Amino acid sequence: TGVVGKPHMFKSTIAKSIVYLAALRLLTTIKTSVLLYDTEITIIEDHQREIFEFFINHFDDLKPFFYEDGKIIDLIDNNIIVFTNKEKYTGDEFYEFLKKILKAKDPSIKRDKGEELPEPMQPIETPFLERDGVTRFKMLPPTFNDVDSITEFTTKADDEMQENHELGDKGANPAFMTQGLNKQRFIMGLPTMLAKSNHYTMMTAQVGKAINMNTGPMPSAPQKQLTAMKNDDVLKGVSSKFVSLSNVCFQALKSSACLMTHRIEDGLRYPLFQTKGNQYDNDLFEVELLCIRNKNGPTGWTITILVSQSKGLLTDLTEFHYIKTNDYGFNGSRDNYQLVLLPEVNLTRTTIRRKLESTPGLQRAINITSELLQLQHFKPGWWQMYECDIQDLYKGIKEKGFDWNEILTKTRGWYSLDVNHPIKELCIIDLLRMYKEDYIPYWMDPQTKRIKA
Repeated sequence: TGVVGKPHMFKSTIAKSIVYLAALRLLTTIKTSVLLYDTEITIIEDHQREIFEFFINHFDDLKPFFYEDGKIIDLIDNNIIVFTNKEKYTGDEFYEFLKKILKAKDPSIKRDKGEELPEPMQPIETPFLERDGVTRFKMLPPTFNDVDSITEFTTKADDEMQENHELGDKGANPAFMTQGLNKQRFIMGLPTMLAKSNHYTMMTAQVGKAINMNTGPMPSAPQKQLTAMKNDDVLKGVSSKFVSLSNVCFQALKSSACLMTHRIEDGLRYPLFQTKGNQYDNDLFEVELLCIRNKNGPTGWTITILVSQSKGLLTDLTEFHYIKTNDYGFNGSRDNYQLVLLPEVNLTRTTIRRKLESTPGLQRAINITSELLQLQHFKPGWWQMYECDIQDLYKGIKEKGFDWNEILTKTRGWYSLDVNHPIKELCIIDLLRMYKEDYIPYWMDPQTKRIKA
């Protein structure tokens, strides 16, 4: 997965937040790990710790799993989240190191005599069936890494060529060609290696403007590196393989302070503190993401996400912003309102961030409402199969004997490899099928419509 953009577009924060959330969700029940490779040598461990510890303390479906003796588990000290950079490993050395640890995951790989490798990870049996319709599908636990950024990725040979020539020396010119080829080899080597080991890689890259050289009296025709990208936007220091081999790639088009209007004097849209003008309250930004590459769906669509400079990607506030700006799933007036799925909780734009921290069921109610709207916007074919008004969904689920409080406080919308996870999985399609009376979750008692003991 790629995240690209110009400077100060929160590419690194977005990429790492996605990786942290995926890993933390898995860590609630199974082992996984995250390896972060910093080519720009700008990562500060304490800041990264602040981001993933915020996720742990903020999200209701993570909080119960990361404490021992009343203290939060330090994922860095426990080598679950590992940082390294170009000072420690050049690009080629990092590639060999990554190959080594991914090879170590698979217990079927033959180990050479005396080869020092970590313990292999045992495959996990999933509830899904193989093509024969009988055998349970097994998979290695997912693991993750992040390369930030591929633009500054260099090998040992690249660095030596730069060191051996002074600035302006013609002999250094081939270094840039060699550097591009080495990056291309690195990216081309990833897909097979990642697929074999069930490993997921995030990468960031810089975006700049193409330099068009006029060869006649008329201006050069604008160029597009990808159909969805703007004219003359190009990825810097990256081969075309970066986008052609990525499953999904996002371009951060613009970022701006999250204000009521374009003027800071008019106030913050979602303040965290009650005291107006608190200097620590202005770190929330809106980032517009454009999908420029997507192997499994449409491209060219944009979403607005909310990013805190100190806390990372705020997924629940992003979902709230999405439904609020689309005026979907609310009762009440413009300034004082309630979610249809949680009518007993009063909300305003100035209290939403604090209530997300303290109100049971609010995060999940926003998540379900947001996913209902996403289904309409991004999966209209699915929506036509299950289409219903959100008011009718709320009433219908209740009338059929299900407990909304249990749904909002004891379920999650994301998948886990552990079918015995204490917080039960309930995806948006499950909920719509329950409303249509053609499904009861396997973890529910069909008589009482409550979670089984």
